Amino acid sequence: MQVLVTGAAGQLGAYVVRELARRDFGVRALVEPGGSTEALEGTGVESVEGDVTVLPHLRRALEGCQAVIHAASMVSLWPPHSVRTTRVNVGGTLNMIEAALEARVKRFVYVGSASSFGPGTLEHPADERSPCRSSRYRTSYMDSKRRAHEIVLEAIRERGLPAVVVNPTYLIGAYGRPDGSSGALLRLRDGGLRAIPSGGRNLVYAGDAAVGACNALHEGRIGECYILGHANLTYRQAADLLSRVLHRPVTARTARPLAVRLAGLAGSLSGALTRRAPALSFPVARMLCVEWYHSPRKAVRELGLPQTPLDRAMREALAWFSREGCPWP
Repeated sequence: MQVLVTGAAGQLGAYVVRELARRDFGVRALVEPGGSTEALEGTGVESVEGDVTVLPHLRRALEGCQAVIHAASMVSLWPPHSVRTTRVNVGGTLNMIEAALEARVKRFVYVGSASSFGPGTLEHPADERSPCRSSRYRTSYMDSKRRAHEIVLEAIRERGLPAVVVNPTYLIGAYGRPDGSSGALLRLRDGGLRAIPSGGRNLVYAGDAAVGACNALHEGRIGECYILGHANLTYRQAADLLSRVLHRPVTARTARPLAVRLAGLAGSLSGALTRRAPALSFPVARMLCVEWYHSPRKAVRELGLPQTPLDRAMREALAWFSREGCPWP
């Protein structure tokens, strides 16, 4: 089977490409025109440039492919209301669905976000039946990912798209960017974060999420959603785990929710005045004070989702940043 992977040069996409190649699938990696492809170095897979917002690009990329894993996404949370983010996440998914239906692919795996469910508490973590509440934060990223998720489910019901939706939680691993999810480890390590929010979330090794996405090609049930996650940790617990990985303490203190929100409000005001992305915006500050806990039970049971310890994921992330010029201390 030949599989097209969109967003192949991103963190999860790079793991997906490697997992598919390990299984001897034919792999075609779609990368953004002019974008970095460092995460794909050494894979030996075929790569093609293409913009998911341009339908003819996707038609060409899908030629000869029998399946697609659609991982392309714009993850930026600033500005909160971004036309570009919506165009990539919603418009790109609409285009990918159209191209996949025309190509009569056998399986379509859409990589959504666990934020489309819940959030849940430690006692009652959100699962695939939990209602979405992310709209209260009014960010284009979360709103667009939920809308794209709904569009895929509509295409399954109304147009016969043979699709499965996978919803990763917070990814930790290699191939990330310093400003991405795993980049928070650098800021904690180097003292760039002086305070740790009081909330928490589900964390997962990006390599495990890639296995789940690849398994969805055969083992996922069409029309079903699967949360790809692992451990529910407070941010303090995650920082303590990083301390053990580094063999030295992470000195950031735990901040009160009010202090985090006020810092976020100041950041948003500064960003609006300077038109520069703040270190912390108000919507993000609100999210960081909330428990975003999820249950991966369904994906573990039906997709065989691995549950790799997070200390390994952190070591892999830090080793990647070391190779990229952000060395260990």
